[in-house]
This record gives sequence, structure tokens and C-alpha cells, in this order.
Amino acid sequence: GQEPMNFLDSEGNMPSYWTRLFDSIGMSAPQGVLGTNPQAMSKESVLESVEVGDFWHIR
Repeated sequence: GQEPMNFLDSEGNMPSYWTRLFDSIGMSAPQGVLGTNPQAMSKESVLESVEVGDFWHIR
């Protein structure tokens, strides 16, 4: 489902990295706009975990 997106830090301020990112694509951060949250999507019951091997190994 959709819920208001939140880009603010724990003190209620917009972190500069979000401002820079959205400025670079010519828009303001969609704070409070309905959208999807990857963290919430990852918990959907229709998803299944799969092992992909040594994914995080850095040489």
C-alpha cells in the first residue's frame, strides 16, 4: 500500500543528501506525498527470501 513518504531525519530536518539528490533531478523532495517505502515492501508476505551467495564480499 501507499503511505506518506518521509525523508526527514530524527530531528525533523531534511538531510542535505536528499536535497542534493532531488535538486539534481530538478524536483523537490516529495515529503509527505503518498508513495511506496522499500523497507515496508520488503516485509510483504508475497516475497520469498532467496540466498544469492557471497553477495557482500568485497575483494
